[in-house]
Amino acid sequence: MKIDRLSQTNPLRGLDLPGFVNYLERGEQGYYADLQWLYRMVLKRNAAGRAVRRKLTSALAKLDWNIKIPDKLDGERKTLAERQQKELRSRFDLLSNFSRSIVHLAMADLLGFSHLEKIYAGPLAKKLEGVNPAYARRLAGLDPWTVAQLRPVEQWKFCRQGLFAPWEFNAQAENKNTTGDRLDRRHWIIREVDDPAAEIITFAHLKMSTTDADWDQFNDTYAVPPQFAEMPPNVRKEDEERYQDLIEKNVSDGRGSHPHGAKIYTVNAGTDGVTCFTERLRFYREEIVIAGTGGILTTLDGNTGIGKGPADEHADGWMDIAAEVGKWVSETLQEEFAESILDETFPGEEHLAYFELDKPERIRGAKEVFEEAKAAREAGMEISPEELSEKSGYTVAAASSTTQPEKKPGEVTPPPEAVNPPAPVVEPEAESEKASAAGNAKPSLVAAALAEDLELEERWLSPVAGILNEIEAMLLDPAVPLAEIEKKIREAAKTAPELLGKLNVTELANALEKASGPAALEGLADGLRAKSK
Repeated sequence: MKIDRLSQTNPLRGLDLPGFVNYLERGEQGYYADLQWLYRMVLKRNAAGRAVRRKLTSALAKLDWNIKIPDKLDGERKTLAERQQKELRSRFDLLSNFSRSIVHLAMADLLGFSHLEKIYAGPLAKKLEGVNPAYARRLAGLDPWTVAQLRPVEQWKFCRQGLFAPWEFNAQAENKNTTGDRLDRRHWIIREVDDPAAEIITFAHLKMSTTDADWDQFNDTYAVPPQFAEMPPNVRKEDEERYQDLIEKNVSDGRGSHPHGAKIYTVNAGTDGVTCFTERLRFYREEIVIAGTGGILTTLDGNTGIGKGPADEHADGWMDIAAEVGKWVSETLQEEFAESILDETFPGEEHLAYFELDKPERIRGAKEVFEEAKAAREAGMEISPEELSEKSGYTVAAASSTTQPEKKPGEVTPPPEAVNPPAPVVEPEAESEKASAAGNAKPSLVAAALAEDLELEERWLSPVAGILNEIEAMLLDPAVPLAEIEKKIREAAKTAPELLGKLNVTELANALEKASGPAALEGLADGLRAKSK
């Protein structure tokens, strides 16, 4: 096998500004291998650049995706839009690595372009037969030309004969612009950005490296201040060399005595010398952040607004950046993936459904929901118990009144037990468990595990509690075959979007999907049986 030449090179060694300009100029001609390898190394080595990429990818992973249709449709157009919406959602749900694909497309803002290869169900099923048989069987049941994955491909493996020429695949990352196979755009999703942030980040990195080297040199000179000696007056010529040796030894050691009359002087660089380096490094650091965030944020750790705390404001800022990038990623996926699906399944029909990435709806806590309900009542309005149950996650019922009715003259008040006879005492079961927040059912160990894995409150899984309880019962029963449990989990993953409505269910479906392999099922079953004892 031929070794990728880039894996044996470090473009940062000896790189200077003229060398970087040469990389850029060759990139304009379609020689991308070395330039993209350089960007990779810079974003690994530069602290601010790495932080920008990490924070951006983290925010992108929190975006919700959905298949939407236009408002105010009616009649046949609405029916068509709903059919298209259902088809697109089923196709996007099939993608096993969709979150990583979205992040890869978004990285075009940093690196200039990104390529996703469409991987089809037929070839992928054959490839995974001996690796993941269950997943391979599932893929084998689909049309072999159904897209099952959108595979990210490294940027340094592409080239083209000029800035606007067709893309070619450069498998060995040769430093040429005509060395690969012409890409068939039907099998690829490509996003391009004309002004990638990595150009500015790399330039700033070079200037920071120069500043850092100058600072090191400054410290070598002034961190231990240089000292000079003035010899005593009237030293004889033959004694000067002996005095010189004595004074140099004392100065280099930082201690000792000097001949009577000798004077020692030190050179103090002052504080301005240090400040110029720190200010220059801070300037380039902020240049990197501004380039990587489109100017929305100027620092990674400062106070960024009023009203909320700095951390909240900063988190909101990164979500705004991710949502802005998400709009362009949505457009690329719509044009190069969703549209082809609609052409295939609804030939000649108007395209009405569309893919969209956006910030997730804020999930309010129960306390906030009930405070809003109280405010509504004080304003003369009521929120229905059903809606309160949905928004808060609790089963809501009208509170019983304890106010005694007004007593009429001469009326005898019956004893309380005559009006409300005591309920029969029911001894609790020895093995009973605390009721869950969603109702009176025993809490699902599967739901608890999923909630912990997804970092959300268990009550948000209450709409699918029934299915999760069924899965748990099957897992706890050694007589139920794993194939039957696997089938039930896959049904749960498909049903989750319908039951949970607008709540983002991609991660839930993925979590259920991860638990569907034989080894995972056996481990999960053993763990649940141990917890249930």
